[in-house]
Amino acid sequence: MTIALPRFRVETELEDRVALVSLFGELDGCVADYCEERLSDVEMRLRHVVVDLRGLTLIDRIGLHTLVRAQMRSRLGGWKLTVVHGPPSVDEAFTPRFIEELFDWIDGADTVFPPTAPPQANVESARQEGEDCAG
Repeated sequence: MTIALPRFRVETELEDRVALVSLFGELDGCVADYCEERLSDVEMRLRHVVVDLRGLTLIDRIGLHTLVRAQMRSRLGGWKLTVVHGPPSVDEAFTPRFIEELFDWIDGADTVFPPTAPPQANVESARQEGEDCAG
């Protein structure tokens, strides 16, 4: 399911007891409440929530506080929150170091939420298109 707001989008995938919540655009005060609602929708019924920041272009202090609150809820509620590193401009928002250390970080969501293999027909199609471009 995808819902869009101006400058911000959240995509959620569920598999077993794990949710991948991918954030896109600008996580700021204008959309922080919406983001928190989307996180709350999945966090209470799952054991593990992975928040992927790779699609963010900006996070301000209010957006950061949204994620800090989610981390605190995870500790109180007995579920796990993992954060996927975003672009350098987004990761910089997690300084000073004590804020960064609040979170469990990974470099990619594939380690806890493996991608599904594309159908074989799509792989062949992509190979043929690539060969046409190279030739």
